[in-house]
This record gives sequence, structure tokens and C-alpha cells, in this order.
Amino acid sequence: MTSKYSSIPQVIDYLFAEIQSAAAGLADTVISDGYPGTEQTPNIIAIGGTTKPVADGDATPVSMGARFIQESFEVDLTLSSFVGGTDEKVARDAAFSLYDIVVGVIAKDFTLGGNCTWALPSKLAVDGSNFDTAAAGVIVDLTFAIRVSSRIQLV
Repeated sequence: MTSKYSSIPQVIDYLFAEIQSAAAGLADTVISDGYPGTEQTPNIIAIGGTTKPVADGDATPVSMGARFIQESFEVDLTLSSFVGGTDEKVARDAAFSLYDIVVGVIAKDFTLGGNCTWALPSKLAVDGSNFDTAAAGVIVDLTFAIRVSSRIQLV
């Protein structure tokens, strides 16, 4: 989807396509636009969290008048890794490998394909020690946001 007055759809589409491409060689990994729900796989990269909106932000007029707006928003991501056994370090390392893939996409092009002025990772949180007794393993979730700024011409 393309929006004339917001960069949110283009940014999400770009992230989804580029993360899929960057993670193409990973086995047992799902990249999803939104949380994948009941998908069972050791690794998940979800653009969008489980309870918050995928993108949240605001737009304000720029000092040049009403011809431009400055759009600022965050795209939330959830990364999840599951490993068998009880070694949290292995699961955490796997989750950070997923994080490195996503941040590598941003580092390659801070404008996300020309869809924004800049984008940077922020608000990283680690949720470890989730022991899945039914599956006999450990799940580590990383949540973070990609902070995005765009200037949009209102013509």
C-alpha cells in the first residue's frame, strides 16, 4: 500500500520485504507483518507486537507552513527464539542474531528505501527465562521499536 500523506504503509512494507530478504537463509524462521498468532517455529520476527499497534506516532506542521508535515512514529517489533533444553544463553543469543538482521536492514539504508528521512532502533527490551515446559525449552523475546521521521509535502 502507498499513502500520499503518511509514510507508515511504505515503511512497514519496506521493512517486511527487506527483513525477509536478509533472513532468507535462516531455517525455521517466520517473518510476519503483525504477530503470527499460532505459528509454531523456533524463530519469529514480527513487525508489530502482541498488544500495541504496529506503528504509533504523530504528524505536525513544519515551520515552512502548512505545505509540509513532520511525521514521527515508531514501528514495534517482536523477536522470539525458542531452543530445546534449559540454556537461556543459547536462546538469547539466537534472539540477538535476529535483532542483528533487523538492525542490519536499517544500517544498510537509514531512509528505508527513501520512504523516510531517517530510521533508528530504540527501546530494546529482553524478556528471558520463559520456560515452555510443554515443549521442553526456553523462549527469549526481544521487543524494540524503530523510530522513524518523515517530512511529507501536502500538495
